[in-house]
Amino acid sequence: MDYLKKFFSSLLLTIVFFDGILFSEELSMPNYPYIRYTVDQGLPQSSISYLTQDTYGFVWIATNEGIARFDGNSFKPYTVRNGYPFKLISGLIEYKPGKLLIAGAIHRIWELSNDQVKNIIIDSSLTNSKVNFLAKTYDNEILIGLEPGGLYVLANDTIKLHIKDQNGPLKGAVICAAKDFKGNYWLGTYENGVQVFKDTTKILHLTQKDGLPSNQVRSILPLPTNKVWIGTHAGLFVYGDSHLTRELNQKFSNVFIFYIYTKNYQDIWINFGSRPGGVLHVKDNELKEILHSNEGTFSRTTLIDESGALFIGTYK
Repeated sequence: MDYLKKFFSSLLLTIVFFDGILFSEELSMPNYPYIRYTVDQGLPQSSISYLTQDTYGFVWIATNEGIARFDGNSFKPYTVRNGYPFKLISGLIEYKPGKLLIAGAIHRIWELSNDQVKNIIIDSSLTNSKVNFLAKTYDNEILIGLEPGGLYVLANDTIKLHIKDQNGPLKGAVICAAKDFKGNYWLGTYENGVQVFKDTTKILHLTQKDGLPSNQVRSILPLPTNKVWIGTHAGLFVYGDSHLTRELNQKFSNVFIFYIYTKNYQDIWINFGSRPGGVLHVKDNELKEILHSNEGTFSRTTLIDESGALFIGTYK
């Protein structure tokens, strides 16, 4: 099968072409040909923070200065300049066909549908909270992190506070979250590691004392195998696989992990937010390749679209 990789750079948006990859036993650093796009081709701004694809095939790109819709050829911007409120985006997902949720950094979520914007109220009792993230679970719940506030869950068109931080069971500000295949919620915090809840009861708390490279947790990816990938400010931790954790941190110690992504639960893509930069590809627990490393470009988000194109959002 032929693959097409598209690489969003702080300088350019790149398209990388390569055919029938054969991986060696050693970690490869391929130099595939590519094309890059930048603000000159229509991106609102060159620091890419989130990527998502909607039901109709459009890829949506979030930047610090708004969002853009990509149809495979050109970008349609949605920015303050053309009448939209989007700025300093902290989350971007499709939660219903053709309906996007867009989070702004200061206690605000918008719904965008048919180019029309609607404000979504998260919690009317909180007026100065930051929206730290949006995340979609395998069973289509939307997880929302507020600081202060805690973890909110959007399900059946209703937003409810699920796990409270201040004077509640959650310790610290939640900056990422995921739901595992047993229904437990894994919450990553800014300085208090990972806290796992069964419904609202804390059942596990992982910190550096338990082997986390850092207590600042940036991304969490549960797998159907019950392993959970955890990306921290200073490296990777795979809950349930100590051997893979050691191998990853021997090769990539003290690396800022921005995001861990999969489309098929076999190929794992890891965005490096510090040197060596680029994106690490792990398949079936084997380190396969690292893309665009040592170029001074740090990656923040990854998406594989329905055609198999790999999009990588970056910044410098």
